[in-house]
Amino acid sequence: LALTNQSRNEHGLRHQDYQRYRQYCAKKIHRVRKTVGLTQGKKKYERKDVTAEIAKTDRHLQVLLYETERSWAYAMELQKESSSEPRKKHHMIKRLKRAAQTATQLEGLCQDREAETRTQLDVQAYAALMAGYVLFEQQEWQNALDKFATARTIYEKLAGAGGSSEQKVLCQAAIDAIDPNIRYCAYNLKLKGGQTMDIGELVAMRNQAGGSGSDILNAKLESLLAQSRNEEGAAMSITWRGKMVPTKNAKLMEAILVAKHAADQLDTAGHVTADARLELFDKVIGAWWEATRLAETDVKEDAVATAKVKSSKSDGYTANLQFTFGYVSYLRVSRTIQRNLLLIEETLRKLAQPDVKEKKAPKPEDAVRLHDTIIQAVTELQDMPAIQTDLSLQGILTAKLNLYKAKRVYHLARIYASTSKSAEALALYGRAEEYLTTAKAEADAVRRSLDTGKGGKGKGPSANVGATAEDAAELKGLEEDFREVQQVLRRAKIQEQAKWHLEAHEKGLGVSGITQGVQTLGLEETTKLEEELPLSQRLSTFVPTFNSSAPNLVDFPPTFQAVGAKPLFFDIAYSGIEYPTRNIERRAQGLERLERGETEAPQGRGLLGRLGSFLGR
Repeated sequence: LALTNQSRNEHGLRHQDYQRYRQYCAKKIHRVRKTVGLTQGKKKYERKDVTAEIAKTDRHLQVLLYETERSWAYAMELQKESSSEPRKKHHMIKRLKRAAQTATQLEGLCQDREAETRTQLDVQAYAALMAGYVLFEQQEWQNALDKFATARTIYEKLAGAGGSSEQKVLCQAAIDAIDPNIRYCAYNLKLKGGQTMDIGELVAMRNQAGGSGSDILNAKLESLLAQSRNEEGAAMSITWRGKMVPTKNAKLMEAILVAKHAADQLDTAGHVTADARLELFDKVIGAWWEATRLAETDVKEDAVATAKVKSSKSDGYTANLQFTFGYVSYLRVSRTIQRNLLLIEETLRKLAQPDVKEKKAPKPEDAVRLHDTIIQAVTELQDMPAIQTDLSLQGILTAKLNLYKAKRVYHLARIYASTSKSAEALALYGRAEEYLTTAKAEADAVRRSLDTGKGGKGKGPSANVGATAEDAAELKGLEEDFREVQQVLRRAKIQEQAKWHLEAHEKGLGVSGITQGVQTLGLEETTKLEEELPLSQRLSTFVPTFNSSAPNLVDFPPTFQAVGAKPLFFDIAYSGIEYPTRNIERRAQGLERLERGETEAPQGRGLLGRLGSFLGR
């Protein structure tokens, strides 16, 4: 299936050019026969068939495969012309019979050489499809339906028996191509529900009726599925947000199990040092990074396969892979956020209790930087395709984002407060309270949507039970964080306001000082005392004492001094100036320059010129 699909797309059938594809198949057969030593004579034709005794490599099978493809392409080319020339329809059926005969020969060769089960089933489906085309053109609807149903059943089982993403997409595309033929056969047979029944139900109904070779086919399919389970392990599923998605990537499931085991060790670690807990976090995050890499590889391979061949089930399969990628990415980023919160906690502890022996002491800016990393991680989660459609989870992430912004602004305000910038610190505390209020509003909206989903209507964004339970736990943790941050903000704001009032009172900028200053205001000019003048303005005065801590050498910033106003200039001389524009024109013409006040002499006119002027007047 993969080989024929690649050849068809690369050599004409992407544009329905069957003649080009038929010519390619003829050249391909000649090249393969020459490679395996089965050329049929140079001067005289000597027929050499591919038999079980000769066939040793897959190239011997390719000879029969491309012979089938050549006959099929010729038949499709004749089908386009059969509408205008009825005789070509008989020729088309003959070429289809030839294709079915060669495909049957290929199927027998695979059975004689005991090829692997997947190869035998692939060839059997291909041969059944070619035979179905012949019976379809001969209007033998029941036999054609049996052949198409056999091919569809095999491709359906092959799609679910593991393999790469490209193989699954190819099988689904083949199923999509077979379904219209099955529907038309059922319509002509006047089967009950043939026009409205699902194709899968039609095939199941036919399989229950049985037929020649159906038991052998079922046995082979079950053998392939068992072999696939033994090689790749049983298909496992991922349950998250109340949704269960199957996955057949054994390496991915192994990485997820390793990450879960490491997470269990972290959660059950108990009372350990911060360094030991950070090592456990690194182990967990490393395991989730490996799972994320494998899930991302699956998504990329599916994108490449879907770009080549797109089937009716490609969107569902892609959505499952995106869901798996979102699941492992969400857990990885969540653990990363927890690790950063632990680092922030340790940083604040070291700032409160500094260790003299520590070489590199933490700084208050480190808490702000770590909160920036957390905010970036939450934004990354919100942008994931698997999470964008989950409204309740989006609401929770938005609430967390505003909560972490409030914490970041709080730590930034503490830095300003430590440098005696009370006004900036108070403004930042107010901004942190705004972020906290927004976070509470988002959490309340999610809680109301969950209550609506529990009310029996099931129309909330998280109507499933699993997602509702997870969201309820998240909201409970957020409520505790809201209360804690609100208390911290309120305490810090009150302390900063009290500190500002005390400093203002000491500087005379309090309420009493301002009242006294207003009462002593007057219109008379006030002069500074001699001691208040800077030293540069009283150099002739002897100073017995000098305060080195506040020397008061010059006024800083300097006092403003009055400057005379610059008079306005009105450009009224423009009309009284004669600009040398005439000389510029004369110089361009190669004439001499005129002096100031000199006028240009009028040019003399001849008799014709004067006569023309007279007639003009």
